Amino acid sequence: MLNVLRESFKQQPYLKVVLALTGVGLVGYLGSYFACDGTTGGPSDWAARVNDTEISARDLRQRARLLDDNYRRMFGQNYDQIRKSLRLGTEALGTLIEQEVVLQDARRMGFEASPAEVAGEIVKNASFHDASGQFVGKERYRQMLDRAYPGGHLAYERGLAQDILVAKWRDLVALPLTVGDVETEQEFRRRTVKTVVDYVLVSNSDQKVDDNFTEDELRAWHDEHAEDYRRQEGRKIRYVVVDREAVAETIEVTDGDIRERYDANEETYRHPDERRARHILFRSPPDATDAQVTEARTKAEQTLEKLRGGADFADLARDLSEDQGSAQRGGDLGFFPRGSMVPQFEEAAFGTPVGELAPVTASPFGFHVIEVTGAREPGVAPLDEVRDSIRRSISVERAQEQTLERTRAIRKELLDGASLEDVATRQGLVVEHAVVTPDRRLPELDPSPEFLRSVVELAPDDVSQPLRVARGMAVVASDEIVPAEVAPLDDVRDRVRDDLAATRATGIAMARAQKALREHQTAGAAAAALGLEIKSSGDLAPGQSIPGVGAMSPDFQRTLFRDDIAVGEAGVVEIPAGALLYAVTRHDPFDPEQFARKRDELQREVLAGKSQIYVQDVVDRLRARQDIEINRPLVMGFDG
Repeated sequence: MLNVLRESFKQQPYLKVVLALTGVGLVGYLGSYFACDGTTGGPSDWAARVNDTEISARDLRQRARLLDDNYRRMFGQNYDQIRKSLRLGTEALGTLIEQEVVLQDARRMGFEASPAEVAGEIVKNASFHDASGQFVGKERYRQMLDRAYPGGHLAYERGLAQDILVAKWRDLVALPLTVGDVETEQEFRRRTVKTVVDYVLVSNSDQKVDDNFTEDELRAWHDEHAEDYRRQEGRKIRYVVVDREAVAETIEVTDGDIRERYDANEETYRHPDERRARHILFRSPPDATDAQVTEARTKAEQTLEKLRGGADFADLARDLSEDQGSAQRGGDLGFFPRGSMVPQFEEAAFGTPVGELAPVTASPFGFHVIEVTGAREPGVAPLDEVRDSIRRSISVERAQEQTLERTRAIRKELLDGASLEDVATRQGLVVEHAVVTPDRRLPELDPSPEFLRSVVELAPDDVSQPLRVARGMAVVASDEIVPAEVAPLDDVRDRVRDDLAATRATGIAMARAQKALREHQTAGAAAAALGLEIKSSGDLAPGQSIPGVGAMSPDFQRTLFRDDIAVGEAGVVEIPAGALLYAVTRHDPFDPEQFARKRDELQREVLAGKSQIYVQDVVDRLRARQDIEINRPLVMGFDG
């Protein structure tokens, strides 16, 4: 969250600020307090530990709140239905852990962020300039941040120092990367070479195939395609799952529990200066014509006049606002801190008294009619406001603890000689069976990587520690080792039957499509003869598949994007979904002159994208080598 807030300061104009300092003297003047290692109070609980360095629950809360705000604006009225699936706590903590891993590695390499470097970044930031473009001075700078930034100016400066370290580390990691002309040309082709085809899919699923195969037919197919059914060494297992949600339903959280948690972690619920507002948006996209801009502004001004005349804001928002996410809530945006809205909207919201309407406000989204409906000074959220989230957090924590206790008790009974079936019967659980290999993900369990690693290392008759799965915790009994080999027909019989049926269906589909094109010559006439509707692919780029038909072979890709492919060229190709009958209707070939003009600029873009992917890969590998401990009950509470 802090990185995003810091970025927002770069975008926010601060007008009519005076007192300028310049040059080397400024760096010396600022250095004394940039170098201070001040701290702010924080909660006693923690979200994660990276090599014994703690990431606080407050940092997790701030980042998860920012994600929540961003996703709410992105998904609008559908957000509440999908929020749980987004796992905000897990996403937010992953980012914080990656940042800490990089910072520790940067310090290990000897990188530092000097007071002068931090000062230089602040001096360059236009948010801290007055109208003449000069730095506003120490006191005004501190006032800005202490009023609007979580943790004040000291937290902001520590964040800047971290940004500088991360930037130095990333520059070093990406230093060996280069991009040649071949790679640049491939990207240029991907962006500019386009082919459009009319097509029809003769689908496997529409073909009548007798799948009552004999044993000899199944065995012959299995033997001929044996490598398709090879599996790594694994384990035949039995397991039970203690469902966390079921346990949570039995847990009672009292008001006393909630009050105790709130009092012990008051700092966790601290928030900056916030406003609550509702708005009516009339969109005006960046490429709008002057007439469109004028029309949107006029609608906004007319709506503002209606509101000043006594019209109901919520009714107008539902009828007129082009922000569908907030329109259904009467335009309400809830409470938000500085840095969470675009600068123009934020300036209007924080500059308008509660209960009043702001002037029509232009932003990159269009024109806003804004009413400020509430304000909260910096402070701690009242208990009633966070009561439900605390209740959920306590419930999840206790459910996790009790789930772990139950699975530990189950494991102890198994080690003492009880059978898994008897224990499951007493506890009302179901014994499941599976074959686990490192490359078999068991989607019905959605297990953690720890689950797969642990299970494939179990000896026969061994019992696992409690292991995390999506629904809760599992205990696994290993029955036998399944060697790395081609799976016997009996183990993959259904797959073999499906594969054989699909191949025969494809053969029928190909024969029908080829016959139709041969007899009717054009794709449209052939589609009509097949009783199917011809479709257009729209613009296709190299490497892109036709929408809705699945993967296409490399040979067909090369055919579609040949420089000399002709409009009208038609054919039938085999794809996994069946037979694709196509005809080329447009082709934009490679333009060598345009490529020569764009090459240098494009090469820089490709290098930037390549660097981002490579650096992320380095971060992932670096993270895997660290000692990371996660407060999972806390994170699960944020996940919802």
